[in-house]
Amino acid sequence: MVVIICPKAASILQHAIIPVQKYCASAGTMLYIYKGFMQLQKFSFNALKEFLEQQKEPVFRHKQLQQALFKEPHLTFHELTTLPLPLREKLISAFGDNLLPLRLLSIQKDTQASKYLFELQDKERIESVYMQFQEGLRSLCVSTQVGCACQCAFCATGKIGIQRNLTIEEILGQALYLSKTVTPIDRITLMGMGEALLNPHIFEAIHHFTATDEFQLSPYKLSISTVGIIPGIRKLTQLYPQVTLTFSLHFPNQTLREQWMPMAQHYRLEDIFEALDERVKLTHRKIYLAYMVMDGINNRRQDLEALESIFEARGPLRHLYHVNLIPFHPISHLKIQETHKSVVLRFQKQLKQRRIVATVRQSFGKSIQAACGQLSAEYPMHL
Repeated sequence: MVVIICPKAASILQHAIIPVQKYCASAGTMLYIYKGFMQLQKFSFNALKEFLEQQKEPVFRHKQLQQALFKEPHLTFHELTTLPLPLREKLISAFGDNLLPLRLLSIQKDTQASKYLFELQDKERIESVYMQFQEGLRSLCVSTQVGCACQCAFCATGKIGIQRNLTIEEILGQALYLSKTVTPIDRITLMGMGEALLNPHIFEAIHHFTATDEFQLSPYKLSISTVGIIPGIRKLTQLYPQVTLTFSLHFPNQTLREQWMPMAQHYRLEDIFEALDERVKLTHRKIYLAYMVMDGINNRRQDLEALESIFEARGPLRHLYHVNLIPFHPISHLKIQETHKSVVLRFQKQLKQRRIVATVRQSFGKSIQAACGQLSAEYPMHL
């Protein structure tokens, strides 16, 4: 198929945000004209399945592709020697040779953490953080958005703003890349760049993470954090009660939350805790309350009293809420001072005196800007 674009159309398309798509029935592929060039069909699990159906391939070919994606170390269609060469050539012609919709740009390593910078097919960038615990546990912190819509004032990702949601394949691709090239992953935390529960693809991504014929991870080994997206919390409770949930509390009163976390204007604390209580009653599992300690900002006497009131309001459910204290990590261009560990430990002691169970989260990757709140994928921050 030959596509001819006049110079005027090419000039317009160079600045197009959304590709113009044409369907080539004879080839059975989707072609995109973007910035004056013909591009390959966008990679997706559904697109792969539809392509095999269009090519009249037997059903077992899809199973072979699934096996290659989720169970084998291959990164390209060319390596899939279980498929006949003519089919591999057709797949490469339609989708390109890469088996995953991202490519590695760089790796930065700290003592127990490695930060992976990926480029997506549209040239956007995301970061993932691989962490190895002393007991041998291998965990991967996965991004769900390019940037973040929540725009929290103390978070580098929030200072980027939102570019777009990640696709199902881009979310899983981060974990698949690590499992294919580095090591099997024991635990996935959906706590990287972005607010996971604002991405409508997140629940299908969880399905693929936990499906026995795909990533095959126990839902108990999946964790997700949220600033308090109530519809998402309720849907997660309904579909995946076994997944560990962390609520990014950080500020125990509504006024302060709204000042530092703009999304709090849409979801009030009492309504969020109503949804969290529903989940606790159903699952009888702990919910973690992430609390990034910023000295003189949210560790004052009134903050302790507000936290105490929150726990008292939980009544018989209070033992299933657990505060996870996080020291504030330095972020370029932000004037907030790094929180010393002694400040966090003092706050933990004060919480304990009020019968509030709190632990200090182990920080990984601070020196490579990979700790909580530091991910930016090298995007400029809007201060």
